[in-house]
Amino acid sequence: MPQSQHAQAPSQDAERALAQERETLMGILAHELRTPITTIYAGSAVLARDEDLLPAMRRELAADVYHEAARLFRVVEDLLVLTRLEHNAVRVTREPVSLIRAVDAGTQMEATRWPGLRIKLRLDGTPPPAAADSNALAHALRNLIANIGWRAAGAADVEIAVSARDDLVECRLFDRTGTLSAEERETLFELPATDPLPGALSPGIAMYVAGRLIDAMRGRTWVTDREDGSVEIGFSLPCYDSAA
Repeated sequence: MPQSQHAQAPSQDAERALAQERETLMGILAHELRTPITTIYAGSAVLARDEDLLPAMRRELAADVYHEAARLFRVVEDLLVLTRLEHNAVRVTREPVSLIRAVDAGTQMEATRWPGLRIKLRLDGTPPPAAADSNALAHALRNLIANIGWRAAGAADVEIAVSARDDLVECRLFDRTGTLSAEERETLFELPATDPLPGALSPGIAMYVAGRLIDAMRGRTWVTDREDGSVEIGFSLPCYDSAA
C-alpha cells in the first residue's frame, strides 16, 4: 500500500501542474482575444454609424481596426497550433530547409508589421540545410521577430545570425531593446506565471508556441546575456544530413 501511494504522488503532482498550466493559458487567451476584439468592435461601430467623422479620424480608426485584426489573426493562429500540439495532431515533417531563406522570408513578412525594426542578417560561413518543417519553422521565426518588435514599440536594431556548429544549424537573434528583465530572460519561452491584469500589455503565447514548435522539430532554444549588453535569443536544429 505505501508503495502504491508513493507511485501515485508524482502523477497527482503532474495532473495539478497541468491543470494550473491550462488555467493560466485560459486567462492569457481571454486577455489576448478580448483586447483586439474590443478595439475592432468599437472602432468598426464608430466607422459605421458616424458619417460626419473627420477624414483624419476615420483613417486613424481604420488603421487601429486593421492592426488589431492582424493581431487577432496571429493570436488565433497561435491558438490553433497550440491546440494541435496539445493533442499530438501536428505532423512535423523533417525535410531539408535553408535556415537562411527562412529567416529572410520571415524578416520580409514582419518588416511590414514592425516598420521600426531595422533587421540585419549575418551569415557565419555557409550553413547546411536544417532538418525541419518549413511551415513550423516559418511560424516560429515570425513569432521570435514579432516578440522583439512588440517589446521595442518603435525603432530598434535587430541582428539575426545563422551559422553551423557540429551537426547543428543555429539561429541567433540579438535583442538590443533593453526590455528584458533577468526574470523574463529565464522564462521567455514559457507561459507567464500569472494571468495578465486587465488593460496591461501581455506577451501572450507567441514565444511559448515558438518554443513548442522548435521542440517538436527536435530543436533547442536558449536566452543568454552578451558582453555588449544585448540579449541573445537563439535556437538550433539538427543538420539535415546528420538527421537523415
